[in-house]
Amino acid sequence: MDSPQDAKRPNEYVTFDPSGVLYGSAQSGDARRSIVYRVNRDGKDYRVLLSQSQNFRVSGVVAGDDGALYGQFAHEKQSELARLSTQRGQPEFLNMQAGSVQWDRPMVFYNAALYYSNQESLVKVQLQK
Repeated sequence: MDSPQDAKRPNEYVTFDPSGVLYGSAQSGDARRSIVYRVNRDGKDYRVLLSQSQNFRVSGVVAGDDGALYGQFAHEKQSELARLSTQRGQPEFLNMQAGSVQWDRPMVFYNAALYYSNQESLVKVQLQK
């Protein structure tokens, strides 16, 4: 489990941290579970940070300038913005509403805020520092 083959449906957006490490997420074949992975730009050091056995669904991630990953995580009846360590572990739900975030769009993290655009405007979700 937790090999690249375990995630049948990769999310289309990936993100890089300042050192160039690539992060992404993928869904299981039944779309009920996700993985979050990291890999160096040269394709080496592939690691799963969030495994399918943890039973989370992830709708993409973005690398924060604080060294963590952010995205929409769902587990049991909770679904909201969460932070995930780039070293592995459980996502930390941030207990904040991010408005009508469209998680299928690429996001950018800068200075403790998530930015994304919709058809009408640029949206900023300010996070606590």
